Amino acid sequence: MKRQTWHWLMVMVLSVTFVPVGAQDNTGDCSRFALNPDSAWSDFKSELEEGGIPLDLWGGMVNGEGVQLEDYGITPEELNAFFEAKRDSLDNLLDKNPLKPYIDRALSIMGSYGLGEGDIAPLLAVRDNVSALFEALGARGLSADRADAFLSQIAPLVREASDKGLLKYGAVGELDAELKKVNGSLTPEFLRQFWGNLDEFAQLMLANDEDPEAVAALMARLNNFKESSKVTDRLLRNFDIESEKARLEKYGVPSTALKELVGENKTPDDVAGCLEQMGLVDAALLKGLFGGLDDLSLDDLNAFYADEMAEFLALSGLSPDDLSALYSMDEDELRAFLAENYDSAYADWLLSRLLDADFFALGKLGELDENVGALALDSLDELDDSDLNALYGDFFAAQALSELADLDDEAFAALFNDPEAFDAWFNDAFGDFFAGDDNGDDSNSDQSGGGDDQSGGGDDQSGGGDQSGGGDDDE
Repeated sequence: MKRQTWHWLMVMVLSVTFVPVGAQDNTGDCSRFALNPDSAWSDFKSELEEGGIPLDLWGGMVNGEGVQLEDYGITPEELNAFFEAKRDSLDNLLDKNPLKPYIDRALSIMGSYGLGEGDIAPLLAVRDNVSALFEALGARGLSADRADAFLSQIAPLVREASDKGLLKYGAVGELDAELKKVNGSLTPEFLRQFWGNLDEFAQLMLANDEDPEAVAALMARLNNFKESSKVTDRLLRNFDIESEKARLEKYGVPSTALKELVGENKTPDDVAGCLEQMGLVDAALLKGLFGGLDDLSLDDLNAFYADEMAEFLALSGLSPDDLSALYSMDEDELRAFLAENYDSAYADWLLSRLLDADFFALGKLGELDENVGALALDSLDELDDSDLNALYGDFFAAQALSELADLDDEAFAALFNDPEAFDAWFNDAFGDFFAGDDNGDDSNSDQSGGGDDQSGGGDDQSGGGDQSGGGDDDE
């Protein structure tokens, strides 16, 4: 078996943390959540059965129980051969990075253009500055026509990740890449516990006999991430929650069920009991897989949802009252209202967010916690210019790439080869949005958006339309 296959297995096994089992039943009523039968676990379970690997053996491995292969009539060679043959399925099942599906799809595209995994972090770093992205692609040998073809294929992935609110974790992806340079088993989830004391993390790495020069280089990068606020404790916490949601979804568990699975009184048996009520019949066998939930609290979850709502309100320009009014409509009424009051690109984006399962939960705040709404308003007040710049930057980067992908070859080449022409195009497409920026006329000097005009704006090209939530009032 190659090292990479064992890497994912070891990360999973070593991350398991058990909490002493309490006598009280704390599973709640989880039967109202419908399990998705078409899941990564369902597929892998079939592969285990076809490969003659008993479920009990797999359960013992993921629970770190020190199984004896001879008890199952399996030799190490047979097990290694199975893992080697099922490497892709295994990696897909065990990797809970919410960006992984997009990275995998991006890598399949990038290979056709001479780009590889090492190019992901550098390109992510300039995702909110399209002119810098042009430079990065040119530096990697892509001509205008090949860059056009590449971005046309990549744009839908960026759009989808942006619409799901995942682009902001690009910085965590960059950080993860830096961690992997020192030790392939390091994760942002592990680093988070040391984020308040990076010196302690460095000492731990050195005590683990990691290369001192590599550790020094890593610490320089981590401190840069921290001092620039590119990565914050809040971002790492929310990434942890998105990761646990992604892991649950691999087992067919809807992400909206997460609130039933976290809390300081939830034991592994409670979690397994809840999952079994949903229909995950193997939950007790696999309960070690869900050890990461032990590190989350309801306060973490409420803060996560509050942050998500605050960012959505800031980006959409909607007020809480606007949002409540929209959620009072059924889907057909909502579609008709958005189509009438917003330009099509913005209406499509807004509809996708409002109909997203998690955002529906946000709209029905009473189902989460009565304090989430107040927390969301507090979080909205706490968003500073740098937060808003990053937030708007992700949205407009996705919108800009979508619009670039729609240009013909000649028009794209003109922008790719002429920075001044690109600046003019960008300002024409998004200039109205930047009109409220106190930083003056050089609105393209920071294409990540922001400024003090949080109400949105822009013309039809920007996808922003009237983002104030007031329909025709601003026209």
